[in-house]
Amino acid sequence: MGHELTPDEKNQCAEYVREAEQAEHPGATISVLVGDEIGDDGKVQVRVVRTTFSDL
Repeated sequence: MGHELTPDEKNQCAEYVREAEQAEHPGATISVLVGDEIGDDGKVQVRVVRTTFSDL
């Protein structure tokens, strides 16, 4: 059974991922979806959706 993430923890995680993605893909529009809990392996499920102008 994993640890339930608080909204603050989820926001912090999403912000961290967004900054890292932004650094790697300047100008991209980045959406980060963070899972609700930390799994047994200590990892949080994170899904990144990135839209760059070259994709359009």
